[in-house]
Amino acid sequence: MSINDQDVSSTEKLLKVIRGKGGGENTLGAGSAREGGLFTKIREKWAVSGTGVCIGVEILRDTIHIVRTERIGGSRRIVYASADPVPAGTDMDNDDFGPLLARCIRKTAVPGETIDVWACIPSSKGESWTVRVPKVRKNLGNAVYWAARKDKSFDDKDVVFDYRIAGETTENDVRKLLAEVCTVSAADVRRYRELFTAIGFPLKGLTLSSYAMENLMESGFVEPVPDVYAVLSIGEQTSWIDIHTRERMLFSRVIRTGKDSVLESLMLEYDRMAENDGEIVITLDPRDVEAGAAGPVSPESDGPESDGLKPEGSDRGAYATVGAGGFASGLSRDDASRLLKSRAASTEYDTGIRDDGLAYDRVLAMIEPALERVSRQMERTIDHSVNVLVNPAPQKIFVAGGLAFLPKIGAFFREQLDVPVEVLDVLDPSSFNVAPTVFFDDPEDRHALVSATGLAMPSGKTVNFIHTAYDREKERAAARTTGAVATGCAALFILTAGWWWYSLYTLEQARDRVAHLESRLNDFSPRLSVELIMEMAGQQRDAQLETARYSRRLHPVAVMSEISGLTPGNIHLVSINIQLGDIRSERAGGGRGNTTGRALVLDGVVMDDPAGYEARLASYIHQLRASPLIGTVSIRRAQLDTGIVEGEVYRFTLNIELAEV
Repeated sequence: MSINDQDVSSTEKLLKVIRGKGGGENTLGAGSAREGGLFTKIREKWAVSGTGVCIGVEILRDTIHIVRTERIGGSRRIVYASADPVPAGTDMDNDDFGPLLARCIRKTAVPGETIDVWACIPSSKGESWTVRVPKVRKNLGNAVYWAARKDKSFDDKDVVFDYRIAGETTENDVRKLLAEVCTVSAADVRRYRELFTAIGFPLKGLTLSSYAMENLMESGFVEPVPDVYAVLSIGEQTSWIDIHTRERMLFSRVIRTGKDSVLESLMLEYDRMAENDGEIVITLDPRDVEAGAAGPVSPESDGPESDGLKPEGSDRGAYATVGAGGFASGLSRDDASRLLKSRAASTEYDTGIRDDGLAYDRVLAMIEPALERVSRQMERTIDHSVNVLVNPAPQKIFVAGGLAFLPKIGAFFREQLDVPVEVLDVLDPSSFNVAPTVFFDDPEDRHALVSATGLAMPSGKTVNFIHTAYDREKERAAARTTGAVATGCAALFILTAGWWWYSLYTLEQARDRVAHLESRLNDFSPRLSVELIMEMAGQQRDAQLETARYSRRLHPVAVMSEISGLTPGNIHLVSINIQLGDIRSERAGGGRGNTTGRALVLDGVVMDDPAGYEARLASYIHQLRASPLIGTVSIRRAQLDTGIVEGEVYRFTLNIELAEV
């Protein structure tokens, strides 16, 4: 698995990456898109497991690791852990494997309870890298998918694709999102899903081993965790190196060296030692291994029957011989594993001198070439992350996996890399996060259960190939649609109920008003009659006639006020004469139809503009005719005159008939 680059599982590919790509951009300081305050963190912590019980299952070549955690308050506690052996030749495709796995899980599951089961695919079978995508509000999944397809070609039918937003960065002064994308074989996902479904424990989640370790580091089981750290997980045939920050995974790389390589190194060095020192017979009694010590190894033994030793397959145990003449039978893998475990278990009581000469320090020296290969790959991985991708250097290295039980292994990597190293042992019986019932005599099993422990405590950002980001996006869209429909129905119900209540309220108010009016009508005395109504109508008519008389009497005064207001500054009125009469005249042309028979004779002059006397007079007449108090306006006389004021003026006389009001 690789982050930010192509597969660099070998030294040659890593060198190609270093030579072919320039420096990256340090995005550690960029704000994480997942950070959204307290409520977002609470949602991420509680969103994954809807139940309080979670079981992590890790299936290895010859072992099934199972860890059960239960939520107590806001944290989880390990209440069960087991490492069950898998018979030789029984893999996931074997018909006997399903019943075996079911028996292992039933040992920790209570019948009838609801549990979440998480499993992991080895990181060597998956691939992860980081892409940059624009910040978009809609169809973010499509943007991430096509950005990933641009970097690496993959077929949707062959892989399961998932992603998570890891933070933000700047590219050419444009803010973009960093997305961690992951792909695994669709056949592997289908095989895991069908296996667990068939045994009655359907998977809640399926992720990579690297993200299981990330869960563990963020769960609070390991303290303190620096801002930047690396995790070395030693597997059976491969190992993987992950470099993390508290927000995201910076870089990950798979190396083709694991526990098998260490055992091969032990077997090879043992054969060389036998060729140099003569024939050696090693007896490994299973009872001695369980007690923490190996059987005696005697250089003076003449053969497999000496000292009461029996051939392989007998009750006494397994043996290996190497002849001084060059014939070598060698150690089997199981013998080498038991030898390594027995020397590691007895190292704290070891005085450094043993009959067979194989003290733990010498065994450690025999496997040192394989450990050095791991150390060199670790150094190159950190160098690539820091110098090529411009990521911050890890402040601490955590070691986990099949060889973490070996004493002095942390000191070995610390001396090789000059970085603080801690061996992960989350199942330490002294930890308050582990129930007292969880106890392992075998330190190898206890240290190897670290990855399964991380599976048993998933978080909201754990990559899940059973329930991918696409699935979650579809669920959110469906939830939004359902919420919108529910909100519309609720709003319609509220409006209908409100209208119904308002109608009832209005009806009740109208009924109260009618009752009040009826009460007032019943209390009113005297009642209305025709005579009373006629009397009131006569009084009203007299009042209207009186108002009309006053209106006609004061009409000329109102007209004079109107004329004064309409007269512009360049027209001076010389005199106004009022002519009163009792007749009403009907004009056929221009002006208003009905007049009162009263008229005004208006005498005035137009000044200041000899060229526009007539135009100003016409405008003045037009304004007078527009008044509602004036009926008709006619010109009696209009001529130039020099006798009124100094200079020449335009004198006019107008007849104005008042309109009826």
